[in-house]
Amino acid sequence: MGNATVVDLREGSEGEILAMADSGLVDPSSPGDAEELFRTPLALGQSFEPGSVGKTITFAAALEEGVVDPESSFSVGDRHTVSGETIRDATRHDRFDMTAAGIYARSYNTGTVMIGNELSEQQRYDWMRKAGLGEPIDIGLGLEGQSALRPPEEWDNRQPLSTQFGQGYEATALHNVQLHAMLATDGVNHPLRIVDSYVDPDGTEHLVQSEGERVFSSETSEQMLRLMEGVVEYGTGQGAQIEGYRVGGKTGTAQAAGEGGGFDGFTISFVGVAPIEDPQFLTAITVHRPSGEYGDWDLSDTFQEIMEHALSSYDVPPSGDDSGAYDGFVGERQDYPW
Repeated sequence: MGNATVVDLREGSEGEILAMADSGLVDPSSPGDAEELFRTPLALGQSFEPGSVGKTITFAAALEEGVVDPESSFSVGDRHTVSGETIRDATRHDRFDMTAAGIYARSYNTGTVMIGNELSEQQRYDWMRKAGLGEPIDIGLGLEGQSALRPPEEWDNRQPLSTQFGQGYEATALHNVQLHAMLATDGVNHPLRIVDSYVDPDGTEHLVQSEGERVFSSETSEQMLRLMEGVVEYGTGQGAQIEGYRVGGKTGTAQAAGEGGGFDGFTISFVGVAPIEDPQFLTAITVHRPSGEYGDWDLSDTFQEIMEHALSSYDVPPSGDDSGAYDGFVGERQDYPW
């Protein structure tokens, strides 16, 4: 089961949800015949551990606090032990001298923890809350999307690390959308909405209006967009490239909790924006418990198809700028194997 969401980022329309679709169908004339899960939008009603999409808040917080910059260097192996807890990357790889941007692009858990640990647990928690995690989302449908984030004093031994790469808390797809949308709109959070106005019985129309609230600085937002561009240019989301446009995004794969405890599947996701130099639209796709084998899943081509349609439909001109992605590795060589 999966869902896709498209959000308007254009000036004056920021936060407007243009499309929100699920893989399950509901007959409006007989909604009771649909599976209960699909009677409410999955993007709003289904919470999950976001996985590597959740790395975005770790990097954004570190940049905002000034403890790293996009080209800070780290020696990154495929295993990293902190306080007796060992973090592993999804696949084995050599040790690389990498930039923070490269760690984000290749989505290495080990390097992410090195960056996140430059902040205190309380700092990271505070930034997660500022980004909307642990808070409900109300888009005007009478149903709030829920997010569960415990405070640091209630974390177990592993959560100080796992929360840095999107595990150990739950959020909906719209929470992921909200975070990346605010970074794409100069660091300002424009509340997501799907209702334009309400009409009273007497015909009086009330427009839905909300004030944007600055969460991140313009500098952090610009840097994060360039990090996201690296994901698509040379990282885990290369299938999201669109000819003629600068595109940025973040991939995510997370273990999915089972009803009886433990994990019994995966959740995969991709959140992306285009064009990077002046973001106009955001598209997010999430699939719960995909079929097939781990490592074979890829949503970037689905993103590409949806985003190409949006850019074409709204006559968004091609990008005229060269890529702004940062180098992923220290030194001149940039073609290290995965």
